[in-house]
Amino acid sequence: MRPLRRLIGTWLTEGVTLRQGEPTGERFVFVDHYAWLAGGHFIAHTVTGELDGVALHGLEIIGYDGKVLCATSYDSQGVVTHYRARLTGRMWSMVSPRERFNGAFTPDGKRLAGEWERKTARGEWRATMRVTLTRISM
Repeated sequence: MRPLRRLIGTWLTEGVTLRQGEPTGERFVFVDHYAWLAGGHFIAHTVTGELDGVALHGLEIIGYDGKVLCATSYDSQGVVTHYRARLTGRMWSMVSPRERFNGAFTPDGKRLAGEWERKTARGEWRATMRVTLTRISM
């Protein structure tokens, strides 16, 4: 879990939705907070914001299940998503059967920029959001 300490803190998440056939997407802002749970074996990630005019709140738990790094997300729309996660150097990725995130931390660890993609009905991955997280406190 030690390498995941780079997630710990509060982050301002700014981004834009990406929709096929539209020249520009909707801008959004979220606040993400990552904190160790007692014992240091898991990280609790909470998120609050608004997307497409709908308030969104979420809780995600990140930790190892055996040797596999996993994250399970629960949101205010009633959606539960299970991800496999990976941190390799500065690269952070999460993948579920229908969506995935790939991003990179800056060398100083103060920003994480990346893109969310969703699987289409044809099985192709299509970009849905571009995001940049900026650490605002530890």
